[in-house]
Amino acid sequence: MTELKDSGIEWIGKIPNNWKVKRIQFCLDEINEKNIPVKTEQVLSLVKDKGVMLYEDKGNQGNKAKEDVRQYKIAYPYTLIVNSMNILIGSVGISDYLGCVSPVYYVFKETVDSDLRYINYIFNTREFQKELRKYANGILEIRLRVSSSDIFKRKIPLPDKATEIIIADFLDKKCVEIDALYSDIEQQIETLEEYKKSIITEALTKGLDPNVEMKDSGIKWIGLIPEKWSIGKIKSYVNKVGSGKTPKGDDKLYTEGNVLFLRSQNIYNTGIVLDDIPTAITDIIDEEMSNTRVIFDDVLLNITGGSIGRCCIYNLENRANVNQHVSIIRTKKDKILPAYMHYFWISNLGQSAIRLYQTGGNREGMSAEAIKNTPIPIMSIREQESIINFLNVKCIEIDATIEDKQQQLEILKQYKKSLIYEYVTGKKEVP
Repeated sequence: MTELKDSGIEWIGKIPNNWKVKRIQFCLDEINEKNIPVKTEQVLSLVKDKGVMLYEDKGNQGNKAKEDVRQYKIAYPYTLIVNSMNILIGSVGISDYLGCVSPVYYVFKETVDSDLRYINYIFNTREFQKELRKYANGILEIRLRVSSSDIFKRKIPLPDKATEIIIADFLDKKCVEIDALYSDIEQQIETLEEYKKSIITEALTKGLDPNVEMKDSGIKWIGLIPEKWSIGKIKSYVNKVGSGKTPKGDDKLYTEGNVLFLRSQNIYNTGIVLDDIPTAITDIIDEEMSNTRVIFDDVLLNITGGSIGRCCIYNLENRANVNQHVSIIRTKKDKILPAYMHYFWISNLGQSAIRLYQTGGNREGMSAEAIKNTPIPIMSIREQESIINFLNVKCIEIDATIEDKQQQLEILKQYKKSLIYEYVTGKKEVP
């Protein structure tokens, strides 16, 4: 192993004796070429952890592309694309395409003495991202921006170009292996989630008695149900279906209040997930939104956006309210138990209903009326209790396995980041 020396840069630490520390301006040149006249109409996008892709392949994420591609700038194949606003979380990657990108993106090419892949790996280290954070500007945490001139001034560890290529080749191979393993575990989690939904769906359509006589429910996506069951619309079994709003005001309204303010990002099928600093509203705002206060055992359903259909039961003791993206479903407990309503929405039945009944243009969603008119299998409270107890046991087992898989993903993610850092700083040598 080569002897190490102090680089003089805190985030880098020690580097091999024959390595240098240089500013990025000696490794990259910026390309700032407008798409006028139009050279390409192929819009590119940059997705964290996935890199550069065609805009149409990224799915329902991020901002909508501009129709006039002359407002974009050119990105050539084998250039480094950097999102000036998301670079701090690793929104950077090498483009394989000739395309055009948003003006908030930087486009860099390698200099004759550097390897672009090696530089890309440096940009993807947590340590370098933390260093860049010192030079970010902006008011909102999620909109901090780093200028290209500040990026160019940052110093990075540099071996000779031949060594950069060796390190990049090695990391390319290792990262492909890690990513393949990561994808395999993600697929296992997806399979477990589908298995969980199928168990819930079967219990909600067939009950727990395998020998019970069945009949046609009259609803195509529900199918057969036990002879003694019926189908009813949700509005007959609830005291309330409604959603809140986002109150106007300064940021203090959402940090200094005493009432939890729940949004779609807080609602998961397994329960409420609060932010590190929980969003809250004042008593005054809560009073203005008194008709959308949440109480214990309310069923909360995400009704718009990418998380539509996520659902949980409110089981915290804190006072709470919701915004317009979350619906409160308050059941008549002598007719439908909250846990049964929760299982309905996260089953294939509830998800089918959402796909069928959601409406809207740019942001489709479920209205209160659509929820109220959704058909649901109905049985006695005693049978609901039996189904709930059965599903609680099954889902706890499946969720424990899923959590274990998710921990494996986190370990792989951290291992990949550590691996990249140790090799691009020379602390480990390519075998």
